[in-house]
Amino acid sequence: RLIGKYDFTYFFKNDMFFRAGVEFENARGNGNNINEVSQDDFTGYALMHHEPWRKFTYNLSIRAGASSAYDIPVIYSLDARYLFTTSLSIRGAYSTNYRLPTFNDLYWEPGGNPELKAEFSSSGEIELDYQLKDLRVGAGWYIIKSKDLILWRPVTQDFWQPVNIDKASNQGLEFMASYNRVIGRHSIVLRANYDYTLATDDNSNKQLIYVPKHRAGGILDYSWKDWSFNYNLQYVGKVFITTSNTQSLDDYLLSDISLGRRLCKDFIDLNFKVNNLFDVDYQSVAFRPMPGRNYVFQINFKL
Repeated sequence: RLIGKYDFTYFFKNDMFFRAGVEFENARGNGNNINEVSQDDFTGYALMHHEPWRKFTYNLSIRAGASSAYDIPVIYSLDARYLFTTSLSIRGAYSTNYRLPTFNDLYWEPGGNPELKAEFSSSGEIELDYQLKDLRVGAGWYIIKSKDLILWRPVTQDFWQPVNIDKASNQGLEFMASYNRVIGRHSIVLRANYDYTLATDDNSNKQLIYVPKHRAGGILDYSWKDWSFNYNLQYVGKVFITTSNTQSLDDYLLSDISLGRRLCKDFIDLNFKVNNLFDVDYQSVAFRPMPGRNYVFQINFKL
């Protein structure tokens, strides 16, 4: 790959600036089973940021480009944030996007699909954010409409291939909460999140494979002087492994813990971690069991 970029920012005043840039990429690849291939992509963008008054901020952007292999559409985005109070804010955004197939999507051997089309989507989101001292809580809703969505699918147990989904929809709810507190040399951080996702093929009205409807997590970080402790909890809901939604993988709940110690004025970091603490039997991809309880010991030297 050969990549060249140039961008600049111009401030009209403190609360308003303009940013623009261009990017060129030449990608070449070859292999035992394919001829040498080459692709040139050129894009340019412009963005304006404006804060007309203290409680309201918005951004406008536009991006255009050209490719030797695909037609690249003009895309744009708009997002804005409004502060109701110093603690409560609302943010909304709308954008159009595209994704060109990667060389792996096109030429991976075996499984690459040189007939892939570029993916195009439009998305909208809105979120509320509340912060009071050490506590922060947020909630959001989003929707994404995709055309020619690029999705890798299993053809056989050991063979996958990317295909274009004519029309797909992805929408969901997101919730998050965090708490940070420092008392003397003690520091504690708590984080929790939950996502509900409906990702469907609009033609069949079936959930896309390997996309869980429910996902949640929690993290506890505690540190004292040179010691640190972390507990990570992750829940992944049931996922379908067939486009007909007749076969699925069970949900699972994982726990990881770690204990760390800094030595020699932070010159050495020691860390001991236990993954899959409760030795859960689970699969994230069909027919490929994941490791049970396992241990990691790390020594990092900072020079």
